[in-house]
Amino acid sequence: MTCYAHLPSFLKVLITSDGTVTNMLEAWFAEAIHVEVEQESTTVPEHDLVLLNAAPGDHALCRTTQVKGKTSGVCYLNATAVVLPNRVPQATLDCIGSHEAGIGKALRQTRSETLREVLDWGVDDDEQIAWRCYRIVMSGQPVMLITERFPIAPYLTR
Repeated sequence: MTCYAHLPSFLKVLITSDGTVTNMLEAWFAEAIHVEVEQESTTVPEHDLVLLNAAPGDHALCRTTQVKGKTSGVCYLNATAVVLPNRVPQATLDCIGSHEAGIGKALRQTRSETLREVLDWGVDDDEQIAWRCYRIVMSGQPVMLITERFPIAPYLTR
């Protein structure tokens, strides 16, 4: 038994999955999901750039969001995405920039071929969150680094 044993089963699936979570959240909680952009900036931690194999001076964007139930308003996760726009097709950037969809849906809508590499995941018992960190690869190059933080409470009720 590990320290993750106390997590609800569905949350274990989400943090270890290499797929997008929005559709899974919609199916599990039986409501549409809405992505709210909280902040966008060009200030990116050096550690994140290293994980993206970025060169010094590469342009990067950082976006923080809340993923919520459209009807309930419940926050199912908070995400931080670091994007290297020079490696992402413009149509995909435009879709992400329109804020109409989360990054996963934007990649699907623009039919972008990607690979997701889960780099790490875990639980912070003090903050009562589970989290995962993964990068998205296009054409053999890392293009995005995404860290998702899932508050445990909403997952305890189902």
